[in-house]
Parts: sequence; structure tokens; C-alpha cells
Amino acid sequence: MIIIAALLFVKEMIMGLMGLILLNRGGKVFGAKWYGKICTGIVDLSMVFLFFTPLLYNGDVPKVLCDSLISISAVSLVITSFLYTRYFYLKIKEAEMANKAL
Repeated sequence: MIIIAALLFVKEMIMGLMGLILLNRGGKVFGAKWYGKICTGIVDLSMVFLFFTPLLYNGDVPKVLCDSLISISAVSLVITSFLYTRYFYLKIKEAEMANKAL
């Protein structure tokens, strides 16, 4: 679970820093992309499932189930981080080009 929290923290820090750079370069802030929404859904459903699963298994969650859900969440966070970084990079370049044209 600490892995997920750390990845989520790193992803949000990257997005925050890239957002600040974009705003400083004259770009505009945008809403969440589809991959961010899917990632949020995966992480949220995994956490809810891991929270309620002990009720189904008399307090003992199978290790394979935990490891699988944590791995799926971690992979989705990493992929989403790369996709958002790429998107922010393109938006920052676009804002710089627009500023040079003025």
C-alpha cells in the first residue's frame, strides 16, 4: 500500500509542477484526461475492494489478490504519469510557440 501512496504522490507532484510551468509559460489549465479518470477508477476500486475483502475471507485477504490489485494500481499510476507528462510537455511547447508568435 505504501508503494501506491508513493506513486500517487510522485504522479501528483509531477502534474502540479508541470501545471505551474504551463501557467508560467502562458498556457491554460485543462480538465482531467480519460486516462487519468481510468487510473483514478482503478486505484479507488482497488482500495475499496482491499478494504472490504477481509469481510469475505474472515479477516484474511489472499496475498495473491492483494499483490495483483496493488500491481495493477501501480502500473496504471506509472502509465498515467507518463501520459500526463507527455501531454504537459506538448502543451508547454505549444504555449511557448504561441508566445513567440506574439
